[in-house]
Amino acid sequence: MASDFFILGIITVCYTLFFLISCVAWTKDSISLTGSAELITELKGLTVRHISGICVLGFPVISLLKYWMHLFAVPAEFSFIKELVILVLMIAAGYIALLNGVRKSRTRQKNEHVNKAAKSKAVTLYLAMRIFFLITYECFFRGLLLTVCIDVYGIPLAITINLIFYAGIHIFNGSAEMISCLPFGLLLCVITIWNQSVIPAIALHLTISLVYENCLIFIPGLSPKILKS
Repeated sequence: MASDFFILGIITVCYTLFFLISCVAWTKDSISLTGSAELITELKGLTVRHISGICVLGFPVISLLKYWMHLFAVPAEFSFIKELVILVLMIAAGYIALLNGVRKSRTRQKNEHVNKAAKSKAVTLYLAMRIFFLITYECFFRGLLLTVCIDVYGIPLAITINLIFYAGIHIFNGSAEMISCLPFGLLLCVITIWNQSVIPAIALHLTISLVYENCLIFIPGLSPKILKS
């Protein structure tokens, strides 16, 4: 029991460090693709935050791997129902992300004077770090944190703690997003426990984020409003 609380202490410290990193990023407007700054500037700021997050959250994920690595195990038996549910969720998540991404992209202006080589480099690095970050992020929240909390507190309280930590990181995106992220966080916790695997949570999070953010990066300037002007 003492070792469990020591592990939770390490997790909490690393979470707090990432929270502070996010706080600094927020002051520099580097939390998300808001369109308030030039695209390359936004991507560079976000990439720095992602690299920092990978280091800070990745430390406990890797150093405490033995406590949650079973969540990467391939199921001994194939479950058609589980695979179908995950597939449906991914399609639904991708569709919703696409609709929101296209709608949001219309608020961003296309900059015709951006250096294409610089943009390509910034986008490639951003997307690579984004993928790596989200994998680390889900391994931390739905892998390590959820597993240790279930062992110590049981499933209901473990999910509650997970959602509190998860919502806390989204506070910098505004109260609306902080509240709206709770159902998604709950879904990720449930499918992780149901499948005894963190892979579906990673796949869902990657689907939503990459579809949405690619819309913001590549679609601006193509909306009817901008074309008409």
